[in-house]
Amino acid sequence: NNVIAFDTGGNINTGERLRINSSGQLIVNSTSATDAQFTVVGSGHYVVTSAGRAHKHIHCRAVNGNSGEFGGAISFGMGSNGSSAIAAEQMGTDGNVNGLAFFTHPTSTGSDDSVKRMKITHTGGIILNDTFFV
Repeated sequence: NNVIAFDTGGNINTGERLRINSSGQLIVNSTSATDAQFTVVGSGHYVVTSAGRAHKHIHCRAVNGNSGEFGGAISFGMGSNGSSAIAAEQMGTDGNVNGLAFFTHPTSTGSDDSVKRMKITHTGGIILNDTFFV
């Protein structure tokens, strides 16, 4: 049925882990797609244990950096180079202390000029356009 499938079970269709279907959708841990271009199916639910990681779902991680640096980002665009993003922000010298930063791209160029508009700090405070809210 015009798919590319990656099987890890040794017998065809017993251990399929990744599929690209004829519509170009990428499907992980399933043989059926949603209406999304990328579908990940995981067992279990997101839980607040395991250091906050999204086990069995999608987890983006970068190397430890310095306070105020970003990693583990997901960007969103609309067909051009300019994109908005969500990223983990290291909140001190310890790479385990993270907040969440939200960026928008305010210009009509594809240049590197995204702006951090909001941050949720590691203690739960919210900073919106440089104004702190408790």
